Amino acid sequence: MPANTEREIKLAITRIRHGKQKRIAADRKFSIAAVAAEAGVSNATIHNRYPQLAEHIRKLQKEDIRSEFTARRSENDALKRQIKDLRALPLARENEVKKIAIVNLQMAQQVKCLKVEVASKRSAHSKIVQMG
Repeated sequence: MPANTEREIKLAITRIRHGKQKRIAADRKFSIAAVAAEAGVSNATIHNRYPQLAEHIRKLQKEDIRSEFTARRSENDALKRQIKDLRALPLARENEVKKIAIVNLQMAQQVKCLKVEVASKRSAHSKIVQMG
């Protein structure tokens, strides 16, 4: 029976690591208790009879924690970059609006000058027509 129990514990570890649990919820965190429940043995059995497997489970837990930490750090870094970009956006838009306002003002001045020029040409044309 001990060889069979050890085999069951190892299979339970593999099933949990691959998301193929049979006895425990899929969202349960990987732990000695989870492995024990999946293997159908007590936590004490793993701790007392199979300390090497208990140590292996702890090692895998640490790896999971490191991986999760790294993933969250990467996600946080990406979010920080996104926040920085979004905070810079209003300033960039404000600068664009200022440039557009300057162009608009320049064009308004050109229109004003053209209206004056057209009015003076009309005035000159009407004087020529009256003389002729």
